[in-house]
Amino acid sequence: MTLRFTLTTLFFSVIALNIFQSSPVFAQQADSVKKALAVGDAAPKLVLRDLSGEYIYLSDYTGKELRQPWKQREKHVVVLSFFATWCIPCRTEIPILGEIAANFTDEPLKIFLVDLNEKAELIVPFIEEFSVSIQVLMDIYGVVADKYGVVALPQLFLIDKEGTIRYISRGLKDAEIFRSTLLKNIEIWLNVEN
Repeated sequence: MTLRFTLTTLFFSVIALNIFQSSPVFAQQADSVKKALAVGDAAPKLVLRDLSGEYIYLSDYTGKELRQPWKQREKHVVVLSFFATWCIPCRTEIPILGEIAANFTDEPLKIFLVDLNEKAELIVPFIEEFSVSIQVLMDIYGVVADKYGVVALPQLFLIDKEGTIRYISRGLKDAEIFRSTLLKNIEIWLNVEN
């Protein structure tokens, strides 16, 4: 009786595990682990609308070849910071990014704030609080965030002029360490000749 109970239990456990592993939830979890990007990876392509409705292409600023080299001749170092209006640490990171953007206006550096899963009606008043002039892109359905493996907010990616990820920041623990590390990385990658 005990052996039959154990075999029956084992049989149903294996079936349950197979069903769970083939479920969409398990597949999404496995995909997100598989998609986590690391320093040295190529930055996934990105096309998003900004708050004015204009389409912004990452390949207009960085990559092996620019999308429209006749329009934008110089490659840029690009910073993508994923945020949301409900994110408390984002309120610390956004002003830091605003300061950095203001200090590098004459350099080939482009900083984008990428809002995750929200509409312009929520984003505009939130951004206006900070008085920063950083272009905001809307990832309304989270497609780009999935490509980048965003798991925490804020999450930031620094991409070099050739389209390679050179620095990643997940979350924000210490504002001064974040500021100094990001500045150091920006200065390094701005000065790398291609």
